[in-house]
Amino acid sequence: MLRKILAVILIFSLCASSPAWARWHLDRRDFNSDFHLDTFDLKLRGVGVKTLFMMRLFVASFYLLPDTSLGQELSDVPKHLEVKFYTYIPSATFTNYTIDRMKANVSAGEFNGLHNRFKRMGELFPNIAYGDVFSLTYEPGQGTTFVHNGIASGTIEGADFAKAIFATWIGPQPIDNILKKQVLGLDPVK
Repeated sequence: MLRKILAVILIFSLCASSPAWARWHLDRRDFNSDFHLDTFDLKLRGVGVKTLFMMRLFVASFYLLPDTSLGQELSDVPKHLEVKFYTYIPSATFTNYTIDRMKANVSAGEFNGLHNRFKRMGELFPNIAYGDVFSLTYEPGQGTTFVHNGIASGTIEGADFAKAIFATWIGPQPIDNILKKQVLGLDPVK
């Protein structure tokens, strides 16, 4: 009986400390330090990991121009987010969750202005499988490009769209606050 209680306590303590455990296995050197666009060279700002009960769900890296000040990452500046997934996510789930997070991160007026681009976004979000790499790249004047496993699937115009979709990761109501701090370089992976 005592062994069972100790086993439950051990499992619970490992689950409760999963973000720390995951950070131990993640190293900033595992990511490219630069991301090159035609006219911009972006630098790695930070990397982060999202876990659930000690299972790694995904690892994300975020790139900005080196002179982008903290607090300006959602403004009309070039940016790149790359995510490697360790789970399956259906396209519809990915799309609906992103729309919900966008709504939580922008004003009602801004959100209403995005409606005509949601259908296109749903077409660009793939079914995610274990090991897939998905990225978003925003270039001012061109839009946000969706890339799945190295193949561009399309671009959605607008700085307002870029602000909303990147806010799902680094905005006031992100997917995960710890992950947000990590990809912004505020809570570096140890």
